[in-house]
Amino acid sequence: MVDALSGVSAVGPVIAGQASNTSLGTIPLNTTSGLDIAKAVANELSSLELSSTGQLIESVLGIALPQTEQSPQAEPLLASPALSGQNSTPELAQSLNDALAKSGIFYESHLADWVSGLRTQAQILEEPQAKLDQSVATQMRPSSESPANALQSAHTLSAILTNGIHPQSVGILQQQLQSMDNQVIPWQGQIWPGQDLQWSVQSDSQRDEEQQHHPTPSPIQWKSTLKLSLPHLGEVQAELRLGPQGCQISLISEAHQVSDLKQALPILGTRLQDAGIRPEQLTVKPKESIG
Repeated sequence: MVDALSGVSAVGPVIAGQASNTSLGTIPLNTTSGLDIAKAVANELSSLELSSTGQLIESVLGIALPQTEQSPQAEPLLASPALSGQNSTPELAQSLNDALAKSGIFYESHLADWVSGLRTQAQILEEPQAKLDQSVATQMRPSSESPANALQSAHTLSAILTNGIHPQSVGILQQQLQSMDNQVIPWQGQIWPGQDLQWSVQSDSQRDEEQQHHPTPSPIQWKSTLKLSLPHLGEVQAELRLGPQGCQISLISEAHQVSDLKQALPILGTRLQDAGIRPEQLTVKPKESIG
């Protein structure tokens, strides 16, 4: 996430017997050995000190939460799997939007919106950080645990309290930092009772790279990936790419279900058009493509 080398400028041409100036300082290079040069750089890096922010991030990412501190299973987004009609589609879409928006990943951004009058206090209070129990700051350890687990809990609590972080927010904070690093926003839960969903949203790096060489870059493209196991279709993965021109959807399923899904693509295209989304490309691939 925070790379100690991110602020280190590259070392320029190396000439034996001369000193090289880097952002780490001046490194004497009185040697013709590349290995010795690497050792000299390593010695300089060993004395590099992270800023207080860097130390905080390093500490948070290094905190190993005890298994007993895992969050309870979230409630399903919908009360029942009554998805036979088209009328339930907007409800599911709104529920998924709310689940991601209220996951706590965007909390600080939402606070800025609240200060600017773009969000209400009631909306802020719906997020996990606003529901933290202030009485648990010194009550993280279970009442009965092995000496090894007790020691781990003690170290974890010490690291958390030293940085002034609420114990219950560590998991969310780690997820925020990882999302910033990977540029991927994940969500996992039940969309209705018994139906799990793995969902991730990220910038479409392939299109972004193509746009770098375009004279008039288009707005950012988004890629959304959903993985779920359906009763009649088995494991299905859907990759959606959404841009100003429309939507591309690639479905990956069990090999024997590919034909049925291909026959249903015209219906999917019609549903997208009815929702005001132009279907650019709709494809189905066999399961061997699933990673």
